[in-house]
Amino acid sequence: MLAAVLDELRPDVKILANSFLWSIEELRKRCLPVDVFGGPDGASTNLRCARQAFELLAKGHGIAMFPAGEVAHWRSEQRAVTDPPWNDAAARFALRAGARVVLIYFAGDNSLAFQIAGLLHPRLRTVRLAGELLNKRGSQVEVRIARQSVRAS
Repeated sequence: MLAAVLDELRPDVKILANSFLWSIEELRKRCLPVDVFGGPDGASTNLRCARQAFELLAKGHGIAMFPAGEVAHWRSEQRAVTDPPWNDAAARFALRAGARVVLIYFAGDNSLAFQIAGLLHPRLRTVRLAGELLNKRGSQVEVRIARQSVRAS
């Protein structure tokens, strides 16, 4: 959904995304892969991705990232589907780059199967992401984009 919004508003923006999503051909041109699983090449992949992101920002392009680092899911402590706590790495990244920050909100939910898979194991939730993307085709999703951006400094 973010890729579709960016296609209309800012085609030059790359999305920092789970390397699993990068394996989907339609998303590959839009994404910079981040290894969230800590694979054998994870550190070098993530360093390369961060360098690319900084280079793009320096050239005036945009970078989109998800500050929670994962999809909203059922959280028993809140007894609701919510984002996990936001990682301050996104804010540190923006500060270091001196980037302008624009918040984007997507309304919606994922299937019960997605939520149950995530309760069994967080990686099962990741495996279900592609299916969740596909089952949203043809539906309308409310998107809110902040009217004012903030320069990180």
